[in-house]
Amino acid sequence: MLQESAVPKRYRLTNGLPTIEAARSIVYNINRADCFYPNREENVIERKKYLTLAIADCEQLCLDLQCMLKMNLPVKPSCLENLIGMLDEEIELLKGARKRVRLVGKASKVGEDDLQCD
Repeated sequence: MLQESAVPKRYRLTNGLPTIEAARSIVYNINRADCFYPNREENVIERKKYLTLAIADCEQLCLDLQCMLKMNLPVKPSCLENLIGMLDEEIELLKGARKRVRLVGKASKVGEDDLQCD
């Protein structure tokens, strides 16, 4: 999004920066999901919640890229189409990961160790 050949400078603030922020949000939500080890019901719910937010970010990013294509901005269509394809794959991976989140082991009491990232 920061390359002149991909998105011209005059469109970066309106189209490039929100796209970059959505991509960063995907990573943030995946990292947050990984912070909740599914050894308690609450952690399972939180992990699924953050994976769902990552999926929503991916879908929003797809919409942003499709919007850029439909607005006939001077951007490389092949580059954006490749990104959209990769996002579709990422959405499928995240949905699979969310579906596989299960309670692990016995339910334990709330402890400080359960809420910290490793």
